[in-house]
Amino acid sequence: SRSSLAARNSLALCLYELGDPAAAEALWRESGEADQRAPQRDARPALSALKSLATLYRHQKRLDEALAAAQELVARTRPDDPTYAGRAQLLSEIEKARTEPPKPGAP
Repeated sequence: SRSSLAARNSLALCLYELGDPAAAEALWRESGEADQRAPQRDARPALSALKSLATLYRHQKRLDEALAAAQELVARTRPDDPTYAGRAQLLSEIEKARTEPPKPGAP
């Protein structure tokens, strides 16, 4: 249900902020998988989880995964949605990061 997906996203955010990105990632992934199994009429919690995953992967330099999550996020967001521009910007930033050469001394 929407409320359980929203609760899962909130818990994931708390875990991330407490320094456990792996646990947060697992919960955000579960939210997406739950939505795929039983799509909700209100897609906001699932889209929030996708955005969180894209952002997490971007910060972890997992750019292929970030790109896939951001592409799905933008594809599933209506262009007239108030969040569309920010989500499209995230996708653009990830695409740019994938094409930039690594900075000297970066892993």
